Amino acid sequence: ENEGTSELAMADPSSLSNPQQVKATHLHLNVKVDFSRCTIAGYVDFDVTVQDDSAKAFVLDTRDLTITSATVDGQAAAFALDAPTGCFGSKLSIPLPSSLQKKSS
Repeated sequence: ENEGTSELAMADPSSLSNPQQVKATHLHLNVKVDFSRCTIAGYVDFDVTVQDDSAKAFVLDTRDLTITSATVDGQAAAFALDAPTGCFGSKLSIPLPSSLQKKSS
């Protein structure tokens, strides 16, 4: 096995996300571009795998986004969008229900 293809053992220092705890395995992006208003609106659906049962949230990097809602398994979910942090942008945290746990291989 090539050493370069193994997964990172530690967090990415250039990201606020937590893929070592909750890994996005698939995403579906649906957007509508309004050129006259210079806006993009839409939503994204993520499939995630919990890698670490101690994970409390799915954390994503964002920049200059307005987030209006979040759902987990079809249910409305609280979320926190932190203030921007320099070049990192803003951390988006979506708490995970305790029912989501690491799946056995």
